Amino acid sequence: MPPGEEPEKFLAETDGDAITGALLGAAGTECPYCIYCRDGQAAEVLPFPVGDDGTFWPFYWWGQRSGGRWASSPNIPAKGLDPVEGALAVTGLAWHGLPVAGRTLAAWGRIADHHERLLSAHSARPLAAAVNRLVASRAGGRATFAEAAGRFRVPEQEVRRADRAVRQQLALGRDRPW
Repeated sequence: MPPGEEPEKFLAETDGDAITGALLGAAGTECPYCIYCRDGQAAEVLPFPVGDDGTFWPFYWWGQRSGGRWASSPNIPAKGLDPVEGALAVTGLAWHGLPVAGRTLAAWGRIADHHERLLSAHSARPLAAAVNRLVASRAGGRATFAEAAGRFRVPEQEVRRADRAVRQQLALGRDRPW
């Protein structure tokens, strides 16, 4: 909703584990939303629908051109985050946009019991690159190891090693897209 425009009403419709609708503003602004639930609680809110397996529809990826950035304003330093979260919040956001960045942070948080072990064997930025690449790929993106290494400014081999270490803990799949 633009600054100064008051929400006037909302529309909502349920379909299984999803609630879709729009928030309507007094000046006619329409903000669509999709709320995806797991175990009866909201798990993700997006401005667009996703596939049954959690992949983003292809139109999300069409806007991403080679070397492009999603964030259009200056990055604000991430504070209060561990080094992996900080890299995911800043570099991941600029690379794949807010929906993927949110999923990567949720995925990294979900495996908190493994953070100490992973960070003792790998640097934070290769871990962030691996998590971002895996989650984006699960959402339908086509990120390569070389692209991830370039975006996070680390050697590709370090991203590949971190990927092998974090892949099993994340256990991404149809029922766990992040």
